[in-house]
Amino acid sequence: MGFELVSRFRDDVRLRYLYTGEKTGKRGHPKHYDGVVDKNNLRKDVFQEEVYDWDGKEVIVYLRLSMQSK
Repeated sequence: MGFELVSRFRDDVRLRYLYTGEKTGKRGHPKHYDGVVDKNNLRKDVFQEEVYDWDGKEVIVYLRLSMQSK
C-alpha cells in the first residue's frame, strides 16, 4: 500500500493503535494499545481509502474510520 507520510514526527516515532475492545474481566492493568501502526500495511478495519482529484492529479487519502458505533 506504500505512501509518503507527511508529518512533523521524528524519524523514530512509534505509532500505536488504541484498543477499543471490551475489558477482559481479569485482574491487572487494562489493555490500552492494540499493536503498532505499520505505514506500509495499514489495517483495513481502522483506515479507509478515498480517491480525490486535486489540480488534475489523482490523490489517494487514507482516512481513519470512526471508532464510535451507532
